[in-house]
Amino acid sequence: MKYLLFFILTVLISINSKAQSNDSTAILNRKGKFYWNNLESIYTAESIYYYGIDFYEFILYNPQKVGTESEIEKYFGPWTADFQENNLPFFLYKKLKIKTVPKLNNVQFRYKDKQVPWVKYDKEDRGFNHIQKSIDDYKLEEESGIGLVVIVDNFNKKEEKCYLDFVFFDISTRKELLRYSTFGYAEGMGMTKHWSESLNSAWLHFNIEFTSFYKKYKKGKN
Repeated sequence: MKYLLFFILTVLISINSKAQSNDSTAILNRKGKFYWNNLESIYTAESIYYYGIDFYEFILYNPQKVGTESEIEKYFGPWTADFQENNLPFFLYKKLKIKTVPKLNNVQFRYKDKQVPWVKYDKEDRGFNHIQKSIDDYKLEEESGIGLVVIVDNFNKKEEKCYLDFVFFDISTRKELLRYSTFGYAEGMGMTKHWSESLNSAWLHFNIEFTSFYKKYKKGKN
């Protein structure tokens, strides 16, 4: 009986290990807001394709705006334009010395295909893997290399915050390589300025913390 239990336990561990190795996210490490499995492939890349800011998974949590999707959708363009003024490609070239190629058409305008109601009353937990599922659906011209996208998760009116993820991924496998999950504070008057400020606040968090994260990585390599 004891040997039988040992055999069953061994089989279960083996099955679980294989399941984990086949997990498309394969996130192995976490530190603060950073999740990663392969930093080397990012920091040694010859170039990175930047796919812009993706509002397709976006949800606005605001009871007063439920049912007003058609009115709010017009703000995606201004929010996107304001965020791009931060010039993420230049930032990465300056910090990593890696050429960053903007590829903004396919991913950045996916929000135009949104069908389901995306203005809701209360915040909901969509799980860790919903980011990976979104990346799996991208239609890209590139077949290999490293991609970077900023995925907006939600604007929360009650908290006056936006939540988003900066995600580096392997284009050929769509596997996440590094994810930085952060938030930004909303302020100012009007829908455009109010939430644009939250996106810029989140960008500032990324700027500071990614720079620190990269410095520690380089120091550990020396």
